[in-house]
This record gives sequence, C-alpha cells and structure tokens, in this order.
Amino acid sequence: MFIDFEGIDGSGKTTLSNLLASRLKRLGYKVAHAREGGELQSPTARRIRELTRDARLLEMGPRAEFFLNLARDAQQLEEVIAPALKRGEVCITDRYLYSQLALTGGGRGLKEEQLLPSCELASQGLWPDLVILVDVDPDLARLRKRLGKVQSGKVNDTDSRKGLVGAGLAVRVREAFLAQARRDPARWIILENNDQPLRVLEQRLVEAVVARLEGREQPVQRLVPAPTPPPPG
Repeated sequence: MFIDFEGIDGSGKTTLSNLLASRLKRLGYKVAHAREGGELQSPTARRIRELTRDARLLEMGPRAEFFLNLARDAQQLEEVIAPALKRGEVCITDRYLYSQLALTGGGRGLKEEQLLPSCELASQGLWPDLVILVDVDPDLARLRKRLGKVQSGKVNDTDSRKGLVGAGLAVRVREAFLAQARRDPARWIILENNDQPLRVLEQRLVEAVVARLEGREQPVQRLVPAPTPPPPG
C-alpha cells in the first residue's frame, strides 16, 4: 500500500507520518518511509529541494518551481517509492504530487487542468492508495513552526521561499487540499490537528490505516478525535 501525507507547512504531517511508520513496524508490517525523520531518502531529490527552498531565489517563477518540485517527486518515486512497493512493503511519503497541484494551482494561481498532464507524466501512473490530509488552521501552523524553531535553537534561521511569501499562501494551499479531498473521498482521509493531544491523533490515525490495510472501509472521511475526558473530580 502507498500512503501519502499532505498538509500545509506546520500541520504536523511529518511527525504523524513518522509515528505511523513506527507503529506499523511494531505491528509487524514491512514499512518504508520515503522521508524518514523528515529527510528525503533520495540524495538527488534532497538537492532539488534545496533549490526550491532557497530564500535567495525569490525571483523563481511558479512554473519553474512547479517543474523542480515535480522533478523531486519523480526522483523519489523512481529511487525510493516504486522499489519499496515492488518489495511488497507499505510505503509512506510526506508530500507527493498533490502538493504541487495545491501549491502551484491553489497557492500560485495557475490553472490545475494545465498542471495535471505533467503530474501524470511524473507519476508514471502510480498514485497513492490512501492520502491523509493533516488539516490545521494556518495561523496555528505558522505559530507551531515558529515555536519549533525556538525549541530547536534555529530562531535566527532564514525562512524558506514559501515562508517569506506571507500567511495568505498557506490559506490558499489549505483550501486547495480540502478541494482535492472533497473530489476524491474514497482515497482521502482528513485528520484534524488543531487542539488534540498527539497520542490521541496517533491512535485514530493508526486505527484508520490498519482498517484500510485489512480491507475494512472507514465509515467517515474526516477523523475528528473524541475529546479527552476530564480527570475524575
């Protein structure tokens, strides 16, 4: 099974995708994570990503950015994802071609129908069996990213190109992701990550994915974790 995590920057998808990979391994599944620990497993893809994130390249246009991102995903597919699937492993990725449609279409304003043929070429017909959209309020996501920099001692690091554009980009990209999910509810699960404890989100996520792996359908598309009960008085 090919599982893709999508969401705006700061949504928590990288953390949750790695937690899922660890839990599935403990349950006995053979798992490959194409971005284990937050790092792309293809060295070539990592080099391409450095270009798209370089804050000195603000003049890069949306079409150039789109094709560089496609190249990154195509390389990850050929070098990491496709081989793992051929070995019969569960392959998890943190971003795939859906991100390019959301960023370039919803975020940068190009028409999605113009982008789709190039995405199909890059995919070689291989699309995820399950897409998990980690949905979060853009303001909260931005705050989490800032707190993460403080906690990691990187508070003075330069923002990426996307980070320098402004909050409006994240709002548009989020709406584009939600639109994709609405169009393909059988493939997409939406996991809300606004105010729930991480352990609760992890458990709901694992339950939903294991249900798919065992051939059981999820009754709902949007996973809203049940509120944590208050401690006994």
